[in-house]
Amino acid sequence: MNIARFPLELEVCNALWIGGDLGPISAACLSSFLRRGHRVVLHCYDVPKDAPQGIELSDAESVLPTSRIIRHKATGSFSLFSNLFRYELMQQSRGLWIDCDVYCVRAIVRTGDYVIGWQTPTSLNGAVLRMPSGSPALGWLKSIFAERSPLLPWLDPAEAAEFARRRKAGEDFDLGDLPWGVAGPRALTHVFRAMGLSWNARPPCVFYPVPFHRGPALLQKTDLRAFISPNTLTVHLWNEALRHFLDRRLRGSPVDRLLTEGTLFDETGLESSPQEALDAPDRADGNRHLRRRLGR
Repeated sequence: MNIARFPLELEVCNALWIGGDLGPISAACLSSFLRRGHRVVLHCYDVPKDAPQGIELSDAESVLPTSRIIRHKATGSFSLFSNLFRYELMQQSRGLWIDCDVYCVRAIVRTGDYVIGWQTPTSLNGAVLRMPSGSPALGWLKSIFAERSPLLPWLDPAEAAEFARRRKAGEDFDLGDLPWGVAGPRALTHVFRAMGLSWNARPPCVFYPVPFHRGPALLQKTDLRAFISPNTLTVHLWNEALRHFLDRRLRGSPVDRLLTEGTLFDETGLESSPQEALDAPDRADGNRHLRRRLGR
């Protein structure tokens, strides 16, 4: 079927910003979605002065009030609240979620109820994410934020034993006391598998072609196009891991190019049509490979 013969609906992209200015990487990433034709809505509690022209600014209070903001207690990270915020956006049917360190390579066409991808052969990621408001997976993910002293089934055995001991001793704790990342990829991976939804996930080449352990390559003289396949839609820049090393970037590296020119790599000749990225055999083959690895 020639998808190009039919009208294509691009996803409405939503992001969250808490704090001061976006900074050049986040600003450039958000702009990359605009260049591909997406409507981009940035939800914020305070307006960043360096928001790119064309970005729609929205009062984050309309999604969740500031009284709901939570941080991971050991690190002070807002990532925990970011997870809650994206799940609430989906409950309100606002559209696609994107992290502010996700760069758009090709437009993301709205297809199906779920948008999610494997970051590794065994782990899902929610940096690009959409679920329907009535999804049982979404209901489960939101419910963990309301629990007191939660014992989450995706904690590893040592973590689970420690928090079970603390709860038995009468200690009151919440998600902010648990290990970093418990409401993000670990939660998504467990919940999607448990509910039989992981078949919706696209292979790593679609949203996460540069794996986390290869993140430093973004600071070196790397030909990023070697990571990009005809099915790649985005590149996750893993800003949490890279931001402390930006001053060590090499001239001409993907991150240096992004900071100086606004693009990660030379996009000359890059097919901007999403047709190939929606190719069903690639997605099916990727998931078949994952099922073999997981014994499913």
